[in-house]
Amino acid sequence: MGAVQCRASSNNLCHKRNFTFTAPRFAGKDIIDRSQFLEEVKVFMPDVSEDGCIISKWYHQKGDVIKKEARLCDVESPDFEFTMTMDDDCDAIMGDIFVEVHSKERVKGNTVVCTVFHPRDDSK
Repeated sequence: MGAVQCRASSNNLCHKRNFTFTAPRFAGKDIIDRSQFLEEVKVFMPDVSEDGCIISKWYHQKGDVIKKEARLCDVESPDFEFTMTMDDDCDAIMGDIFVEVHSKERVKGNTVVCTVFHPRDDSK
C-alpha cells in the first residue's frame, strides 16, 4: 500500500504554519486547551481517480486530538490504496466527518471529506 501525504486546506490554500505548540502530558494523555482550536480547516479528497474513491477507515473521531503527521484515513481507488496523513506543522482537533466508511457512492476529487480545527493564529 503506497502513502500519499495530503495537506489540509482552507479556501483552497494549503496550510504550512510555523507554530510551536507543546501540549503538557498527564498520565500518558495530552492535555490541551481546546478553546484555542478555533480555525476550521476543510480537508479535501485528492483528485487521484476519475472513478472516485472510498474511505475504508477513519483513524480519528470527532473531538479527537490529531498529532501532526498522524494518519487521518485510508482511501481506496479502483487502482490503488493510500493513506491520507495530516501534513501540518501543528496538532489539530477532528471536526465533522462528511464521508462514511465504505460509502456506497464514491467520493470525487476535491470533495470535502472532513474538517479539522487548528490553533488560532493570533499573529494575523
